[in-house]
Amino acid sequence: MSDDVWAWERAAPADSLVAPLLVGYRPLPDVISHPVYEAAVAAANSIPLSIVRWEQSKGLKSYLIPCTRRMVLTTNDDSYTVLARCGDQPPNMDFDGAWGLWCWEAGLCSYTEEMSAALVGEGRQAVRLDVTRFIKTNRGLHGAQQLALFRHRVVEGLRAIDPQLTVVGGQCHWRDEWWT
Repeated sequence: MSDDVWAWERAAPADSLVAPLLVGYRPLPDVISHPVYEAAVAAANSIPLSIVRWEQSKGLKSYLIPCTRRMVLTTNDDSYTVLARCGDQPPNMDFDGAWGLWCWEAGLCSYTEEMSAALVGEGRQAVRLDVTRFIKTNRGLHGAQQLALFRHRVVEGLRAIDPQLTVVGGQCHWRDEWWT
């Protein structure tokens, strides 16, 4: 198989953009107090803002309005350490008002070693990334590029702590050169 094959052609049947991702890493003692949060912040900040067009009708006429697609993080969730949301912000709407206009949402949570040792190995801290909400139409997954990049960057953020980390689950065989 040549190296210039697209990622989706190379992906194993189990690889999926919305499948849970389990990452096991060896934490550095007392260096980073919240590595999952830090990895999520770094991942979200690495995703560039983009402009998407929404179709809006006024009477019999329809026109396109530009919206800013951006990432938002919150720690105000009972199930996840960090909740990331990608959404579209129309002009003249404050950021809080645009919270409900999401394309997808992903949550990150940590597990104890006892719960995850069989999957990620002994002595590793496990982090699970779940895609908790997404919108899929006949045109595909809304914000798929941002979701793929976010998942990849979270793993890379944790790889900075442990270069030998373990990744189990969807989209685990992606390479940096596929982004360029």
